[in-house]
Amino acid sequence: QALKSFESYLASYPNGAFASECHYHLGNLELQNGNRELAISHFTKVSAQFGNRYQEEASEKAADMSYENKSYDVALENYTTLNKVSTTKILKNKSSLGMLRCNYNLNNHNQVIENATAVISSPESDEAIKKEALYYRSKSYLSKGQDALAKTDLIKISTELKTAAGAESAYLLSDLYFRQGSLKESE
Repeated sequence: QALKSFESYLASYPNGAFASECHYHLGNLELQNGNRELAISHFTKVSAQFGNRYQEEASEKAADMSYENKSYDVALENYTTLNKVSTTKILKNKSSLGMLRCNYNLNNHNQVIENATAVISSPESDEAIKKEALYYRSKSYLSKGQDALAKTDLIKISTELKTAAGAESAYLLSDLYFRQGSLKESE
């Protein structure tokens, strides 16, 4: 019943005063009904309408669900909005990291480097987030053939052997030393 009422309102007033609210509630209803794609679509519409009271929550939901679906371009759009409108340190960190991960998965290496540098230099970023940013930035540097810059980042995180990123960083650093002919350091 509620679905039909919201859809009816939007059909009559697609840009009406309550359009954002309708899309937000439709997104939640579609999510409850298992229609993730429709939910994402509604949440993304709310996210794109700046200044509404549901924008932050809708941006987060659309971004997270899109990322889980590997729709990195849609997730990036919503994480970017979330980053602009977030009111808490937690959401600011989450959105920054989301943007970084999306850009990495989209092979936007220049953007990864820019996002990672912003995350690393932000006083709001905690140590775990900074280390993940270093990891992605080092991999982007390697993809761009900027081995010296990658090496600097890899050295910082390669000692974290208990994490997957740390272990891979140690391997990448060793491989980098090997390719440079520094056999002693590659051991």
